Amino acid sequence: MTNPNSSTTLLTRASVVLDEESAASLMNMYSSSDTENHVVAQNLILKVDLNVPINYYYLYRIARRGYSIADRMINRRTKAGREFETKFNTRVVSSMPLARFLLKLKNDNLLSKDVVEKFNNEVVKEIEKHLKSTVYSKLFDFKLSYKEEIGNILDTNDFVKLNF
Repeated sequence: MTNPNSSTTLLTRASVVLDEESAASLMNMYSSSDTENHVVAQNLILKVDLNVPINYYYLYRIARRGYSIADRMINRRTKAGREFETKFNTRVVSSMPLARFLLKLKNDNLLSKDVVEKFNNEVVKEIEKHLKSTVYSKLFDFKLSYKEEIGNILDTNDFVKLNF
């Protein structure tokens, strides 16, 4: 976890920005049977800056690992835990489909280029999964393009070809 203003790892400031490594560490801590790991992870997660859009990607990935992990993410008995939960409801997010979560980020003005790029492959895989199960996949090739507002975020009009 890094502070965007510093290249050193910080665990004590309230403006933590998650990355692949720190999110994986948090997932491992929550998956552990050791309750001490859960407490440490809960304290770390409270320091995550919810004004940084990419943090929502990593928090979503952690929460989607399963309801038991989402339930452990926050200690709701503390004031800080309840405040965090009002901003990022782990129980709701853990069962939220990807498309609905992305729409929520868009509506909250938290959909950034980094977030769209991180979710891009997952969106394509989800669409391919649904289309493969239909007879249309035997008859048609599908091309995806970003809607204008997403294209504006990415500054591109890339097309993604789905292969079946």
